[in-house]
Amino acid sequence: MIRLFVLYILFFVNSLGFSPQRNDGLNSRIIGGDIADITAYPYQVSVMYALHHVCGGSVISQEWVVTAASCVSEPSGYAVRAGTDTLEAGGTVHTVVEIIKHPDYVIYDYDVAVLRVAEPFVYGSTIMAVRLSITEPFPGTIAVVTGWGRNSSEGELSPQLLEVMLPVYDHQQCNDIYHNSGGITINMICAGVDEGGKDFCIGDYGAPLVIAGQLVGVASWTVGCGAPGLPGVYASIPHLHEFVTNATGIF
Repeated sequence: MIRLFVLYILFFVNSLGFSPQRNDGLNSRIIGGDIADITAYPYQVSVMYALHHVCGGSVISQEWVVTAASCVSEPSGYAVRAGTDTLEAGGTVHTVVEIIKHPDYVIYDYDVAVLRVAEPFVYGSTIMAVRLSITEPFPGTIAVVTGWGRNSSEGELSPQLLEVMLPVYDHQQCNDIYHNSGGITINMICAGVDEGGKDFCIGDYGAPLVIAGQLVGVASWTVGCGAPGLPGVYASIPHLHEFVTNATGIF
């Protein structure tokens, strides 16, 4: 079933002339974003490998970060930079000593992992945990996704943190859009604008999707990076909350 699910996705998006944008070691993008200040998003971190940014993440306690399972492998070589809105500079760097992926993770589903850092985060105006949502957001609710990104596939990474506001899609509507790919599971939330032009993209996985100060999603996969009528897909924190709680002890 899983193999068929993945094959259906590839068939569907290829028929549209797009490829699913995944974390392939490339750098982040936020499409259609505005400059953001870390004090507005103090939970935002950069997940790094060999001290280079690879993904976004969110502080959920003084020792734990949540990101996408597709972003990480073994702990060796990974670190987290917190407390800065400048790419690969400033803030504090924390070595990752433990990575726990959802046991059912497979491409496009259960795409969540937690990272434990050796040096605890010191809370302040630029570093603070985000609360975990246990409630599925209503369609149309405005959420914010943040990350360091480009405004075009050929552009350079933004040296500053970017933010973009997106409405949450109705689950059935999103499922209808991607039905040929096997559909949207209960572990996924969709957000985007019908006209396109606002989204996350290649490498910006693990980015936080937040509503009213609560983490509702983790950037997981997207088709066409802001293509009209094709919303970005996020791992649903409300549906994956039990995994995060069991792995970290955080409620």
